[in-house]
Amino acid sequence: MTLSKEYTRTGSAAGISLAAGIIILVSGFVFSFWHLAFFPTMSSMMGTPFNVNTEVLSVAIITCGAIIVGLSVIMYKVPSTSRVLGAFVILFSVLSLLEMGGFLIGGILGIIGGVLALSKN
Repeated sequence: MTLSKEYTRTGSAAGISLAAGIIILVSGFVFSFWHLAFFPTMSSMMGTPFNVNTEVLSVAIITCGAIIVGLSVIMYKVPSTSRVLGAFVILFSVLSLLEMGGFLIGGILGIIGGVLALSKN
């Protein structure tokens, strides 16, 4: 049994995007737990906005990671939609880079996976 070229390229793009989404998810949880564990009273020293900003930022990173994981699973299951989903993977990877999510490597892997999905013949 041989796999078609289209299926293997979509599979690699989905795999790289899935890895990126998982890395971004992990970094969001690490960011959240880091501030909760080591700086629980930071809001009293820095004021209320500091605590709210870290919570909002960690939720945004986790959301971007979850969306990228979902898009990569759909990309793997339905290869015909990989171009559109690849564009969304790039969008949310760039957003996670702006939020410093994914330890930087997650966003870069997401962009690579999205470009692979977009370049499907």
